[in-house]
Amino acid sequence: MNNKKEQTIRQYAKVSEFPLKNVLDDLKKLGFSSNAEDVLDQNMRQKLSKIFRQRRNIDIKAKEIKQTIWQFAKASEVSLEQTLDDLKSLGFSCNADDMLNKSIHQELSKLFLQRRMAVTKAIEAEAEVKAEEFALLGQTLRQYAKIYDIPVTQALEDLKNYSLYSVLPQFQGNVDEVLNQKRHAQLAAVFRKRITSKSEAKALAKVKVKLEAEAWREESDAAIASEKLSIETEKILAKYKAEALTYAQSKASQCMDELKKIGQLKIGQLIDVCFKLIPENIGSLISKATNNQVISDFYIQYYYEYLTAYFITDKCGFDTKKYLVNKMNFPESIIMEYKLCANMDFFAGDIYSLNQKINGFKKQKCYSAALINIVHFLINFHLVPSTYFIDSTTHNYEKLDFQDFSFIGELLIEMGTIDSALKLYAIDERIFNNPNRLSLLAGNAIRIGNLESSTKLITKLLEQEPYHPSIPAIQSEIKRLEQRYLLNTTLSIDFSKVDALSGVEFENLLLDKFVKLGFKVESTPKIGDFGADLIVENNEGSRIIVQCKRFKSKVNLKAVQEVVGAMGHYAGDYGVVITNNTFLNSAVKLAESHDIELWDGDKLVSFLAGDLSFSEIIGIS
Repeated sequence: MNNKKEQTIRQYAKVSEFPLKNVLDDLKKLGFSSNAEDVLDQNMRQKLSKIFRQRRNIDIKAKEIKQTIWQFAKASEVSLEQTLDDLKSLGFSCNADDMLNKSIHQELSKLFLQRRMAVTKAIEAEAEVKAEEFALLGQTLRQYAKIYDIPVTQALEDLKNYSLYSVLPQFQGNVDEVLNQKRHAQLAAVFRKRITSKSEAKALAKVKVKLEAEAWREESDAAIASEKLSIETEKILAKYKAEALTYAQSKASQCMDELKKIGQLKIGQLIDVCFKLIPENIGSLISKATNNQVISDFYIQYYYEYLTAYFITDKCGFDTKKYLVNKMNFPESIIMEYKLCANMDFFAGDIYSLNQKINGFKKQKCYSAALINIVHFLINFHLVPSTYFIDSTTHNYEKLDFQDFSFIGELLIEMGTIDSALKLYAIDERIFNNPNRLSLLAGNAIRIGNLESSTKLITKLLEQEPYHPSIPAIQSEIKRLEQRYLLNTTLSIDFSKVDALSGVEFENLLLDKFVKLGFKVESTPKIGDFGADLIVENNEGSRIIVQCKRFKSKVNLKAVQEVVGAMGHYAGDYGVVITNNTFLNSAVKLAESHDIELWDGDKLVSFLAGDLSFSEIIGIS
């Protein structure tokens, strides 16, 4: 009969001076699911006492080797969970912070070595079995890829790489041809090497991730030994992490602001222009990697996150800077097809190499490949030259010279995508430093009605080559563009709509304009006008006979004949024919012989804008 006073689990933990959480965990490991207020029976008490005696024995002998179980697991590159399970299999029930004695240390080390050797042999055996199975099958290259669950392209690459170090010639056959025995042996050797290295790498990576996670929680885990301190420790850690994040975000924002101030962030706009020219099917594959976000926005956000990660490791003191990368993973198919440099960062010093590569694509007319390489380069391009500049308190960054990207502008012009080239010029005019290219861009800007760009381009052209033969014609076209712009913005006259006016509406438009300019104007009858629509009197008292012709085609000599006749009827001193179009050569010759002025569409624009400097017979009143 047991005369011991009944105890709850909470009371037992208090008397034994063990944390309640540890006692509950021990009971759970022993197969008992209990609450803190449950009463312990004799069986549970005996098993708990045995565990506690073992734990105390470990503590007594801990002085022989100063290393906790957690430290041993970390040093041995084995997870803490696996180490505790091993101790349990050896008959020891311990916590992560218990100290190891020499005997247990030796037992664990021996067990770990045996396991590692067993894993390595198992991996090698699996590779050997697979290789032998394949060698006996006499399969095709395609079947080889299917058996080993790899892409056909990887199987081809295996044969190609192996041939570099083999006396056998490079494989030239079809993927559906049956391979001979020597080719089988090649592929089997490559497979054995790959499966071994991949399995070991995967195992090591898993261990590394767990160790890093445990390292981050080290201070918190240590506090679990005391229930009273654990909550406070968690608060301290949370506050510390929050402070580290705030610090990192602030530093990253300062860095990005500085980059924006010196124009570095324009790289994102450069990416957008080139990306829009990439074939749609390829662009959609790349967009998936950005979750269909605008690629420049993705780049800027990703770089901000990169800097934040850098500064948070700097604040926390962890040596993880070497793992920081600024990359967007392109689809594997695109990397292989266009020979991109995967998993690589680019800096300003790499621009020259890219230039040489793009020139090679241009010679072969492989424009899509050139654009894809440019986009890949720019997405992996570091705005900050090096970590030295990130660490610098002065933030004295080197300003990127966009003239180094002039080869991108040359590519777009050679492709005939002048509109996109104009967008590049708007991003940074240093991308274009060739007079002929500037002339071409200015002409296209005028064609699409872009007054701002054409004005900037002609100014730049005058600076570089003031005697370029295209300058006079461009300046004349810009003047016409300015007048049309003035009509639209100041006078609310859309010249493109003048063609849609009726004959009477066209006459009224001209009459109103003459009146606004201060002339005396008389309108003739709509029927029987004897060849005159308007009679204008200037400040000198001269009478000008005006014939208005709103035509959809060129004006012929009949209009000139009508004005010549009307001058005699209305005692006119001068004659003018005004049209929204142009004149036939016969009309021009007849006008010259009778001193009649001809105003075509360009002169009409000047007139509507209030400019009569082109006219020799009409002066502003």
